[in-house]
Amino acid sequence: MEFGTLRGLFWTLLLSFACSTAWAVAYVNADATGANDGSSWTDAYTDLQTALATTVDDDIWVAAGTYYPDAGGDVNATFQLKNKVHLYGGFAGTETSRNQRHWNANVTILSGDIDLDGTPAGNSRHVVTASNTN
Repeated sequence: MEFGTLRGLFWTLLLSFACSTAWAVAYVNADATGANDGSSWTDAYTDLQTALATTVDDDIWVAAGTYYPDAGGDVNATFQLKNKVHLYGGFAGTETSRNQRHWNANVTILSGDIDLDGTPAGNSRHVVTASNTN
């Protein structure tokens, strides 16, 4: 087999692999009113914890807004990051490509103020944790 043929075969296999390993997206938008299954911006999860619990080997795109690790006052609640799950904020909630996000204009906040009183008392001890991840 000639070198040019081998080189062409290499690039064909590489491109095929790259196309077959595209990440799926789970969507999160606190204001979504659809099915709450993360399948689109319309049907986005309204809670980031749900997205983190159900997403495996995918991206999570989070629309602008404030997200809390717990709504019930559990100060030990945290957003636990996971292996092979990529978490991105800064979306308006209409994007079809990650490079369309504008994080300066669409601020996504992960807040530990779970009792919503604006004081440190009653806040989550750790808003985000990345233990046991690589």
